[in-house]
Amino acid sequence: MVESTTDETVRPDAEQKDATKGVQAEDDFVLQLAALFKQLKFSKNLKKAMKEVEVTILDLMRCKMFTIFQSFGNGKEILASFKGDIRPKDPNEKDVEIRVPFTPTSLAGYVALSQRPILVEDVYDADKLTEIHARLKWDKSFSESQDLFFKSMIVVPIKDDILLGVVQLIRFKDDPVFTSTDLKHAQMLAQMLAKQFRSEFQSTQGPYDYLVQ
Repeated sequence: MVESTTDETVRPDAEQKDATKGVQAEDDFVLQLAALFKQLKFSKNLKKAMKEVEVTILDLMRCKMFTIFQSFGNGKEILASFKGDIRPKDPNEKDVEIRVPFTPTSLAGYVALSQRPILVEDVYDADKLTEIHARLKWDKSFSESQDLFFKSMIVVPIKDDILLGVVQLIRFKDDPVFTSTDLKHAQMLAQMLAKQFRSEFQSTQGPYDYLVQ
């Protein structure tokens, strides 16, 4: 006689398999991030190297677009220095300069000002945005003018002793929302970028510029 298998006997095995998959996925992410760091570390031109790893970052962070901002010397704005996009590149499209002030009225500006990471499940949910900050809102005019309809976003500060920049990850309206695991991975990416930005800054500045900033 074959005994029936109950939920109680199946569940522990299923949970163990899920836990194993989770550990393996985390190990895979760390290995891929380490390989990315190595590729950028030995590059003589960070901007060129970032372009070469654009697809790698999109795949690794499971996003459709990303923007990496760098801080200005004036300490009042961040500038979009690197942009990644799954869409085919248009050779005739001009690169638009994006500057964002340190204010709580935009996602990147709020993170630059507060130096705190945020995960937004739906940028069109105004009530959720005001829970983060009363003045926080999503300006859809620029994205929708390009027929882009965003949904979930993660925005994380890039910093060590000072703010070096901000990384913004984007998913579209039909994509699943970002999770807390995605946020953790974004923070790990930001830590890696902070090392690269600091290295580039120190190689191009005088010996006292770091102290002045």
